[in-house]
Amino acid sequence: MYKILVIEDEEKIRDIIEESLCKWGFEAYAVSNFNNVFEEFVQIKPQLVLMDVNLPAFDGFYWCNKIRSVSKVPVIFLSSRSTNMDVIMAVNMGADDYITKRATRCNIKNIA
Repeated sequence: MYKILVIEDEEKIRDIIEESLCKWGFEAYAVSNFNNVFEEFVQIKPQLVLMDVNLPAFDGFYWCNKIRSVSKVPVIFLSSRSTNMDVIMAVNMGADDYITKRATRCNIKNIA
């Protein structure tokens, strides 16, 4: 079974990702201490990392660079940040791909 490390600080998004991965038969692990992302990566030894850019303490670019210093495991960014510079920074730090989270708005009309 493949192990996937989820590095996402927004609880609702993290829970949705973890639940979906588990439904597909993957072992999903979520980082709980954002000061020790690298230590958790080393301990878990995942086959894939899904990471947000905006994280407490250090950003995802920093952690991707740290992971790349010891591993070639695929790193995919999942972020609400969508500028070309964000994508370039991610790739320069060693990311394999960059996926933008898109929020949708639901217009609800009050019917009186």
